[in-house]
Amino acid sequence: MIEFNQDKYKLYRCLNYFKPERILIVFTVIFFTLLTVSAQANNTQAGIDVEVSFNEIGISEHYAYMQKNIGRGDTTWNLTAADYPDVFCCEGSMESLDFVINGPFLTINDSNFVYRTLAYERDGCPFIVWLGDNYTIVDNETEDWYLSELIINENINDAHLLTADEPLLLPEGFAITVVEIDVDGEEVWISISQDGEEKYSSVRGVGEEFIYMEDLNENNNEDNWVLRFNIETVFQGMNSNIVKINELTMRSTDVVTIKTPDKDIFDGYIVTEFGTSGLQIKLDTGEKIELKRGGVVNLICKMFRFGLDIDGDVGGILKNTNYWDYAYMQNNIIEGDTIWNLTAADYPDVFYEGSMESLDFVINGPFLTINDSNFVYRTLAYERDGCPFIVWLGEKYTIVDNETEDWYLSELIINESINDAHLLTADEPLLLPEGFAITVVEIDVDSGEVWISISQDGEEKYSSVRGEGEEFIYMEDLNENNNEDNWVLRFNIETVFQGMNSNIVKINGLTMRSTDVVTIKTPDKDIFDGYIVTEFDTSGLQIKLDTGEEIELIRGGVVNLICEMFRFGLDIDGDVGGILKNTNTQGIWNDVAYSPDTNTTCGVVTNLSEFVVVEPVQNFK
Repeated sequence: MIEFNQDKYKLYRCLNYFKPERILIVFTVIFFTLLTVSAQANNTQAGIDVEVSFNEIGISEHYAYMQKNIGRGDTTWNLTAADYPDVFCCEGSMESLDFVINGPFLTINDSNFVYRTLAYERDGCPFIVWLGDNYTIVDNETEDWYLSELIINENINDAHLLTADEPLLLPEGFAITVVEIDVDGEEVWISISQDGEEKYSSVRGVGEEFIYMEDLNENNNEDNWVLRFNIETVFQGMNSNIVKINELTMRSTDVVTIKTPDKDIFDGYIVTEFGTSGLQIKLDTGEKIELKRGGVVNLICKMFRFGLDIDGDVGGILKNTNYWDYAYMQNNIIEGDTIWNLTAADYPDVFYEGSMESLDFVINGPFLTINDSNFVYRTLAYERDGCPFIVWLGEKYTIVDNETEDWYLSELIINESINDAHLLTADEPLLLPEGFAITVVEIDVDSGEVWISISQDGEEKYSSVRGEGEEFIYMEDLNENNNEDNWVLRFNIETVFQGMNSNIVKINGLTMRSTDVVTIKTPDKDIFDGYIVTEFDTSGLQIKLDTGEEIELIRGGVVNLICEMFRFGLDIDGDVGGILKNTNTQGIWNDVAYSPDTNTTCGVVTNLSEFVVVEPVQNFK
């Protein structure tokens, strides 16, 4: 079990806390006068970690909540998750943050700062948000709180088909294994194991709930559920029997324990229980938070970040975004030309994982520019499982057709393996993306054949009869050649079963790609303003700066390369810079600084007077 202690708060990277005794070690008696003045303005600071400085230009669009006239007098901040969802991390939480800023001194004192998070109930289970994560409450009968993350939460419509020879693998090394199925008695013997070791086994009947429990709250009793699901029905198959389960729910055995009161979780703060229904975090006695003019300070480690403009007049809680960092960088940029030859194989943090991308350019150091003669991005086709792929604009696509200079790309939206199975009956269509559905019309158990219909938005598109062991393929015209010869949906007919009340078919290897095709008719100057897209040989696509265009880097800021595909950050001296990491898993950058092009946010930056810098990396000055 995990307990919060001194090491735990280090795990949350709550560094750079300043204490008066540490300051005294640094300064000497020679600077006694300076120390006296500094001490008046820098009393004990709780959880202060100054991030970066804002530019003096507007940043209001990056606040989750803001106020004005902060430096003129006291301002009261009463924020709740219900009223200000952008301030808090988890949707639907019961969090609140209350404090008062002493305007003339720009400080928050220990007497008026409190963060609270309250328990709430969902689907009959108690939850609480803690440190930006949502947890189930295992136990809070005493002042000690035991929290566990909900890692599987399926509903009654989510079903799994289990046989005696195919265990269902779960997180944390757990597995559900069917030992024996009694079709006539409608009972199932199920075993729960972890890392290959059996933890529990029991016999349950159709319609009953299976529950596996452990001791998660240190009471020496195994009375806290870890895994539970319903036994829906059993089927008698041609070669083996199967059981259908649904509503699988699982929570982690890696429990977070909060033993209140606690001063070790956050330096300068104290964590206590709030009544019996929540937890709260306050500034410890004698602590205060000093805000930073033109900068950002962290409140409660990095749970919240408070930004203040250079005048100390406008400020607020910033939106919850990731921090910038370099994926690849170089030094001495301004001293001369620097060459940047980056490939996905050598620099995976720059590109889409597993892609065949490359980016090559030269920075003219004295002018801090990238010219049209030396900038090129390439992405090449590659094959996986017999299917051609290419990465384009940060997304992976299957190649429908590239026999001419025109490329037709389709996103792979379902890619299951032979081990991923679906159980279909005649009265339960399998719903798929883009309005598609697979419907079983009829099952002939004796002949092992299935009549299957494919529909979209309720309209039948295709139907066919297939036998056990055969592949079902549905095709459309995706490349504008007037022939329906491009696959959209395909899967294997594994086997058919005779059930108690109805027959079923088991399919696997379901693969589907979008009918919303991306078409690139090369050459093209309209996709990105200032760039030209062309075919590279016959195996890839490339993007170059158009003739006469150039990219101007900005000292202490970030510019976009090829719309938002890459971002280049440069320190204030123009000496250190590089490609920033893409910290958003969806492939979209957070807090991107846009060019002043009013027609598109993807333009080449040629005039930096209106450039917006939100949150530079830490070594920006």
